Amino acid sequence: MSQAAHMEIQRLRRMHQGMDLELLLLTGRPYISPTEMVEIRELKKRKLQLKDRIAWLEAISREHDDPEDGFARADAR
Repeated sequence: MSQAAHMEIQRLRRMHQGMDLELLLLTGRPYISPTEMVEIRELKKRKLQLKDRIAWLEAISREHDDPEDGFARADAR
């Protein structure tokens, strides 16, 4: 994995963890307003997008590190 890819993955993971904390704070309140419900829904969507982006970057990095292994996995499908 390239240094740039590794750094980007780490950055995205930190963002994902930050969103986890935001969600924890929002959902831990005794009353959640409609506006906060929308915010919670948006945070969950962004977290999922980040998770998908991280998985994509890791897959691309693995293929780049060992392209033959990537072909073997594709052939196994």
